[in-house]
Amino acid sequence: MMPTSTTSYGSLSDFEATHSLEQVKKLANEKGLLTHGTKHEIAVRLFKLAGVLPPKPPLKPEQEAVYHVSDAVRKATGFDWSQVKGIFVGGCVERGVGSSFRAKAHAHCFLQDPYFGWICVRSAKRLGEVQGHEITKPSALLWHEYAHILTPNHYHDDAWRATMKVLGQPVPEQYKKKKRVRIVYQFCCQSCGHRWEGPYTEKCPKCGSGALAMNPKER
Repeated sequence: MMPTSTTSYGSLSDFEATHSLEQVKKLANEKGLLTHGTKHEIAVRLFKLAGVLPPKPPLKPEQEAVYHVSDAVRKATGFDWSQVKGIFVGGCVERGVGSSFRAKAHAHCFLQDPYFGWICVRSAKRLGEVQGHEITKPSALLWHEYAHILTPNHYHDDAWRATMKVLGQPVPEQYKKKKRVRIVYQFCCQSCGHRWEGPYTEKCPKCGSGALAMNPKER
């Protein structure tokens, strides 16, 4: 349960001391908040949402780090990219140029995020083809992140995959929906000759013998 005291910063410290990173991420996810960053950064987002800490106004992004998709791309593809506020290069728009994050890029795609609509890219070489600060041919990575902006509050799920399809983009192998494989067995009891098919077992349901021959099959 989240503390509600506004009297001291200690409440936030106590919260961090008594909750693991996974617990804090789970709470943030339930409330539609970003789950990237350190435990402290995620906890601060939770406390701001609860009104325990005053929200920090968004920084004005350094203009030299901001890129936009060109009008030519919008016309050629039929997608206007208007939902994207900007593409920030060299760090995260939330923390400024020089800040770091694990992935090559990420999208601020949660509605509670004050930076909702921004795409952050670690390096300009990941943008695709560029003229000045205009992107004339977005990379596959940018289309990937654009799909996140178009499906707020979702991860790499069915909604995001459907949006990638609408955008005409292939879903990378690691984000494809995994087919669940069900294993069934064909059994033959060596004692009574009974044959059957079903989940794994060590005894014949007819005679109770453990002398079984089995053949696994995927379903």
